[in-house]
Amino acid sequence: MKTSFRKYGRKDNKDLCEITLENDHGMVVKVLNYGATLEKVLLDGENMILSLDKPEDYDKERNYLGGTVGRIAGRVRRGLWRHGLELHQLPINEGPNHIHGGIGTDTEIWNFRPSCNEKGARVDLTLFDPDGHNDYPGNLKLHARYELDNNNILHYSLGAMSDKLTIFNPVNHTFFTLGEKKMINDLQLQMNADYYIPVDETGLPDRGMEKV
Repeated sequence: MKTSFRKYGRKDNKDLCEITLENDHGMVVKVLNYGATLEKVLLDGENMILSLDKPEDYDKERNYLGGTVGRIAGRVRRGLWRHGLELHQLPINEGPNHIHGGIGTDTEIWNFRPSCNEKGARVDLTLFDPDGHNDYPGNLKLHARYELDNNNILHYSLGAMSDKLTIFNPVNHTFFTLGEKKMINDLQLQMNADYYIPVDETGLPDRGMEKV
């Protein structure tokens, strides 16, 4: 088991780093502190996820690949959420709706601490998202962890604590290749389901569940 990291650039007066986790069987996982991003998962030398060519490409434009997206992943209709009599307006950044937390956590530079022992190689990443950022209430402390064990299993966890009532529904936005292809074009995924949820033209549910 081993961990290492290298600095590959700077942004907003902070270091941009690529962290490497490697187990005793040669499986390698690469994580960026930019967006707590899962950059590569190398098994027998083959990358199992979609990745950009190099770490420097990730902060050029927002792409979500492997990023820890929040505070809210997905869309919020008209950017509005209500708690009791209090109505909160989030920034509108996709058509008439709010998506992926506005200037989300996948665009922030996280603090990190790599470590390893006989059980696994891991990196813990932390981020402080202040009250009012993207119009979300509450000072939010986020903690993400990637841990690679000797069974070639990559564990991911994400949690947060807030000092105010808020909404929090993040996601890791990794795309798996599902085969030897480096692109996901023409791949098919079959789900054995009895019902589905139709969406409107903006990608939001609009009439409940319908039978397949």
